Amino acid sequence: MFAEHHVNIDGQMLATRGELGYVVTDIAAGLTREAVEALGAMDGTVRLRVLS
Repeated sequence: MFAEHHVNIDGQMLATRGELGYVVTDIAAGLTREAVEALGAMDGTVRLRVLS
């Protein structure tokens, strides 16, 4: 999804807490509204939070 929206990933952290897994992704540039909507629409996304 990031490649489709031309977003470069600077770093990622993957972890689990109980039965849920999560990812924290640091990107190099701004994220478009379309990219945020695509992330939220992915199967398995429980919650999405964007910090700037």
